[in-house]
Amino acid sequence: MEHFDNYIDGKWTKSNSKKTFKNISPSNIKECLGVFPMSNKIDIDNAVTAAKKAFEQWKATPAPVRGKIIFKIGQIMSKRKKELANIISKENGKTIAGGLGDVQSGIDMAYFVGGEGRRWYGRTTHSNLPKRFAMTKRFPVGIVGIIPSWNTPMALICWKTLPALLCGNTIILKSEENTPETAVRFAEI
Repeated sequence: MEHFDNYIDGKWTKSNSKKTFKNISPSNIKECLGVFPMSNKIDIDNAVTAAKKAFEQWKATPAPVRGKIIFKIGQIMSKRKKELANIISKENGKTIAGGLGDVQSGIDMAYFVGGEGRRWYGRTTHSNLPKRFAMTKRFPVGIVGIIPSWNTPMALICWKTLPALLCGNTIILKSEENTPETAVRFAEI
């Protein structure tokens, strides 16, 4: 049985709480799929500190470069599609076909969002003042906290995290307790 840790500041770390929970298969309640950390306030504070630190560099990364990184996430997910679908099937009880669809939705989002890095447009518009023009420029807002639900875990993780990352934000992803390995595998990618 595999034991998992939190991914904070670019490394896998034990939870400060030292507490864990077992991820039990919904289709076979005698099967434990893994042991996961029960994080606490100190773990969250550490994640926020790391995300704040990473934000300065990430927001300065040009959008086309961020898009290229996100596109690469889609490529890696494509190579690991069957593995990810099997994890989803075991964790939430979907069929393998359902898991494949969930992963494909995440892959599609990675490719779409990755391409949007090249279309990071602002707007110019006419001003109602003479000899002036108005324009908008997009700026990231900071740290985005994401807690996806269990029913389409990979799709929801991708639908929420990838646009936030493209926009130059950093993220804190907290897995839903029924599908924690899906979130771990996304973090690995």
